[in-house]
Amino acid sequence: MAALLMAIYLQGLDREETRHLTIGMRDSGDVLQFPDDHRPLVDKHSTGGTLDKMESIPGCRTALSPREIVDQVQSVGCVLCGQTQEMIPADRILYAMRDVTGTICSIPLITSSILSKQLAENIGSLLLDVKFGRAAFMKSSKDGHDLAFA
Repeated sequence: MAALLMAIYLQGLDREETRHLTIGMRDSGDVLQFPDDHRPLVDKHSTGGTLDKMESIPGCRTALSPREIVDQVQSVGCVLCGQTQEMIPADRILYAMRDVTGTICSIPLITSSILSKQLAENIGSLLLDVKFGRAAFMKSSKDGHDLAFA
């Protein structure tokens, strides 16, 4: 797996390869099932640690089960949560390996990680908040742009 991650980091993936990796990651776990509802399902994903900030608030819990996520969306119309244990287990494994192999900044791997989570949510739309700069995940505006349009 480490060799595959390094090959992707060095050689990249084309859109079709990225799509296959993303779908495979999504299908490694549960996919949320929402009841029929006229309201749109939209996710806002940030590359900048939003959940870390939320979890610093006493009593705020972002580690929810799939059932809690669906129930909260149906009840109040929104939810702030992170990846569940049941959803996208392949992403957790790959991310841990990306960390130790120095391949965290691979745009195809970042893209697959982000989109596999959003696809597992069964959403209709995605707002992707890509930060860049000295303290951000993506260091240059070009890298941020490349990720946003990958």
